[in-house]
Amino acid sequence: MEAIWCPVAPADMLRSLSPNHKLDRITVPLFVLHSANDTNAPVVEAEQIVASHEARNVLEKFSLFPDEGHGWRKTQIRIRSTAEIIVLVLSQLYLPLIQCRLECFSCRRFQIWKQDG
Repeated sequence: MEAIWCPVAPADMLRSLSPNHKLDRITVPLFVLHSANDTNAPVVEAEQIVASHEARNVLEKFSLFPDEGHGWRKTQIRIRSTAEIIVLVLSQLYLPLIQCRLECFSCRRFQIWKQDG
């Protein structure tokens, strides 16, 4: 007799795969992008992730796309989500670099002033 595939997975397997049971392990800022009409991953799951991270002050941003399903199919949504990702990545990479440069500049300036005085 041939085995028949069953779409119902054991609860313990689903629990082990779900990120909702490991949220406390995430300690870096998180950017959550989600579609309101996603039938594979309901928006309530994204909202649980967001709430968990907000409570621990590690949420960077949450973007909810009201007119999308599972995955980005609309060009406007693809452009918007990509732009948001780029802005976030650049701000995470360049803002610390700019702050470091300003601190180094201020430090050098102070040392020169101190030597002259």
